[in-house]
Amino acid sequence: MSDFKKLSMQRSSNNITISEYMEQHSLDKYHYSPEYQRHSAVWNTEQKSFLLDSIFKNYPMPPVFLRSKLDKDTGKTKYDVVDGKQRLETIRDFIENKFTLPENFGDDAYGSEILNGLTFTEIRGLSGPEVDHFMNNFWSYKIPIEYINILDNEEGKIVNTIFDRLNRYGEPLNDQELRNANANFYDLIKLIKSLKTPFWSERLKDAVAVNRMEDDEFISELFFTLLEKQWIDSLPSKIDDLYMKWSDQLSMIPFEEIKTTFLEITQYLSNLNIEYDRFRIKGPSHLYALWGFAKHCIETSVSLDKARSALDHFYTLRNSKDKDEAVIQYKQSMSSGTKMATKRKRRIEALVEFLERHSSGNGSVGYNE
Repeated sequence: MSDFKKLSMQRSSNNITISEYMEQHSLDKYHYSPEYQRHSAVWNTEQKSFLLDSIFKNYPMPPVFLRSKLDKDTGKTKYDVVDGKQRLETIRDFIENKFTLPENFGDDAYGSEILNGLTFTEIRGLSGPEVDHFMNNFWSYKIPIEYINILDNEEGKIVNTIFDRLNRYGEPLNDQELRNANANFYDLIKLIKSLKTPFWSERLKDAVAVNRMEDDEFISELFFTLLEKQWIDSLPSKIDDLYMKWSDQLSMIPFEEIKTTFLEITQYLSNLNIEYDRFRIKGPSHLYALWGFAKHCIETSVSLDKARSALDHFYTLRNSKDKDEAVIQYKQSMSSGTKMATKRKRRIEALVEFLERHSSGNGSVGYNE
């Protein structure tokens, strides 16, 4: 007679609202780092903002896996977070104003421009039926929960199996991961990756999904901007076309010249010592604008002091209720289609126009396309 081992795990499903979750969290009902949990990559700001964008618009999220544990002495049930720690942490961080909604929250029909780039406290400070709608969406959003009850002493083995199976249903490759897997792009990608200086590694780690190669994608956009001598769209199809074009013309790329210019702009931008956290300008749309601004300053011999002073004044106004024509133009360019070449050009022009009004410098943005 063959040995037979009964399944030692039971599952049940439910939903809890964010309001209910925060109440349970305040009662210390969750253990977020049980011994057997594998370490997961820490989410960057863009990933967190995207999750909150989904929550406010009532899009579904993957379930959070909890292991329920009964304290036999007190009769209270607590929960080990088996999978979903980053999602729960993101919700709490947003409520604590550690990051904002995306700058392009109002891009689609389900968002609203008035919430673009705002913190939780800033949203609460607004009034009106539209804001009430989104706040109700947030607090009543249903987090899908999978409860796991492990019935024997093999919890570590079983939880690891759960992780393995969840990871096998992993996300499909994104655009940059697909390009990286394309053998035809190998040599071009190698050149582009060589431009990723420590400055960009530091700046992009909280701006894009580095674990999904989105930092490489952003660097390639700056590279292609110099190569094409025009501000470029970052729509996937446009970037794909540029990868195909220049992979076929690899020998025609003046790489050393491009690299010298790229590093010079990067060094100027680094020397500006911008307070990215204070001004809430860590996203790729802001970074592309600032890179274009630094490019203009080098080409027109603007001193670091003048550029730094103008930027400090500009972004202080952006985060205040004071009105300035260039600041308004910049904000409008962040309301939708933020990665389009026309919107990118408008942001850079706004920074340059503001600089020229507050210094003696002259000149145009540089690329007219």
